[in-house]
Amino acid sequence: MVFHDLPLIPGPSHIVPVLVGDAAKTKEASDYLLANYKIYVQAINYPTVARGEERLRFTVTPRHTLDQMHSLIEAVHQTFSQLGIKRASDWALERSRTGVGIVLGPAVDQIWTPTQTGKLDGTAPHQLVHIGERYHIDARAARVTREKFDSLLY
Repeated sequence: MVFHDLPLIPGPSHIVPVLVGDAAKTKEASDYLLANYKIYVQAINYPTVARGEERLRFTVTPRHTLDQMHSLIEAVHQTFSQLGIKRASDWALERSRTGVGIVLGPAVDQIWTPTQTGKLDGTAPHQLVHIGERYHIDARAARVTREKFDSLLY
């Protein structure tokens, strides 16, 4: 997948922060993506993050297809180009504290391991809903998930 030097902040979860570094530009990028691409993304500004570390927060889910992800990356790339927002290589030159553009930085472990999600032992449910299908809950998938994650909730 081509990421167009987008300033992705490394992290272990399905939340993908993209560094903008300016409150006004973050809001402008969020508005631009919604108006021009029908993509809603949260603009995260101070005091949630430090000044200068403002970002867009994308949440990737199993229901997003590869085509949707490619379209999203292209839309963000075009938006950053249109608005003159810095890329990962620019942040690397400035030694950003967020880890953006630091090629030799420490590896980030995933929050959910293949063992926890059931991918290793075959207990992971397949994608439950395809585009155009009605939502339904697989009782076995709900039971397996509860068994695996209940201990984390208490």
